[in-house]
Amino acid sequence: MYVIMANNKNICRPDDVEEGQEIFIPYYYCKKSICYIEAESYLLRKIEVYNWDDKLYEMYEYDDLKINTNITEADFNGNNKDDNFN
Repeated sequence: MYVIMANNKNICRPDDVEEGQEIFIPYYYCKKSICYIEAESYLLRKIEVYNWDDKLYEMYEYDDLKINTNITEADFNGNNKDDNFN
């Protein structure tokens, strides 16, 4: 919905759209995105997403990413009482 609102200046909220109203729906989610990959692990560290006016409208960054945390088969067992996902 944000992409539709960002590309239709007369729409500020989802309920601003009325029946029969013409709106622009882009074919693509964004004009460009920049991905930052961690050199050592090759994992995505940060992503920036820009609209068609080259304005940043989304950014995600992963801090304190832990890999190889010794997950076992028991971690995927729905009957595991020690999984802390109750």
